[in-house]
Amino acid sequence: MNSSELERLAAQTLNPPYDELESVQVYANLLEQTTTWDSVGILIDEGHKATVILLLENTQINAMLRFCLDADESITAIEHLKPKIGKIFFGSYQGHSISEEELKSRKKIEQIWKNIPDQIVEFSLDKTKEFFLQNGAAS
Repeated sequence: MNSSELERLAAQTLNPPYDELESVQVYANLLEQTTTWDSVGILIDEGHKATVILLLENTQINAMLRFCLDADESITAIEHLKPKIGKIFFGSYQGHSISEEELKSRKKIEQIWKNIPDQIVEFSLDKTKEFFLQNGAAS
């Protein structure tokens, strides 16, 4: 793959959200061949209009994706994406909506993530399950 293809792969958000768990799993397996990450971030905006899943190495976003799955499948997707010894972080972009333009740019999403350190907390898998059960599908 050339660098342009790798960038498009790393920014699944250029496309509509995945609506099947199998698609998320295939995407993750493909990414593992070209990208590394040590934790997963869940970024939501005000009103929970957008949810972006971030694959992080330290604080750098190496890939990002969206999916629209039911709560149970969303949890399974996060479990599949999370490295065995990795962590899950939850970040809230309070008072703002994530625009379509921002969704298409890893740099812009990374800037948002870096600008909200006080709104980022580590989540356990149980807390992640609670989030998806209370808020429904990610999109």
